[in-house]
Amino acid sequence: MAAAGGAAAGGAAAANGGPSDQRAMLLQRMRRQSVHHLRRDLASAEAEVRAAAAQTVGSRGIQLVDELIPLLSDTDPGVRQEAHQALVRLGRGVDFGPESLLASADEIHEASLLWHDWWQQNKDRQGISEDTPKQADERIAEQKLRQAEQLLLGGREDAAQRRLRELVAEFPRTAAAERAHTYLTP
Repeated sequence: MAAAGGAAAGGAAAANGGPSDQRAMLLQRMRRQSVHHLRRDLASAEAEVRAAAAQTVGSRGIQLVDELIPLLSDTDPGVRQEAHQALVRLGRGVDFGPESLLASADEIHEASLLWHDWWQQNKDRQGISEDTPKQADERIAEQKLRQAEQLLLGGREDAAQRRLRELVAEFPRTAAAERAHTYLTP
């Protein structure tokens, strides 16, 4: 997988730093990834990539609940923990477990079923929608464009230009990227 391979290569580049430095670099890179790449990273062969993707999905509020639920039974405890925490964040405090990293297979299975049932019953009722990758990218790009516009209004031209260039690089095929080009100075 390209995204997972890229993330692993980035970790190797940070070999001089400790594991926490490598994790920080991986998370920083994940924050800039599209929903499509995060979805792919949730299925990576590398546990560290799956864990970082789950953490990123939760912190960015990306509704990949159907992809997170199977990670509750992942072979790696770190992945299980990050998937659980992401689900709790996305569920706005709802918590069906599993209660601990030492949960039995039956407890994990029960928690997965409860999360699945909750998601099927509440995804529309709570204003949570399961965006397509394109919709999620459009939504995130729009948020970044609004942030850049606020920076411009605040007189922070350099910061706004940086934000606009990042938007265009991260989300080139969005309507927000097209509008961002009108603000960019050559």
